[in-house]
Amino acid sequence: MKIALGSKNENKRLAVLDLFSHLRLFYDTELFSFDVQSGVSEQPLTREHLYAGAKNRAKSAYESIADCRYGIGIES
Repeated sequence: MKIALGSKNENKRLAVLDLFSHLRLFYDTELFSFDVQSGVSEQPLTREHLYAGAKNRAKSAYESIADCRYGIGIES
């Protein structure tokens, strides 16, 4: 199963890998990381900006790879 992460940040990548390592459904997962834009300021100040940034990253990452099952965006 292909999963796309909308970040090249190593800490975010490791967090996603750790999460999926505990879920049997995702045992056979390939994680691909992409450097995508969040569409919000570099330091989001509101919850709405955090959510929008994460959603934008997930969508952009998902669209970056063929046969992708899930897109993940993490904004902090």
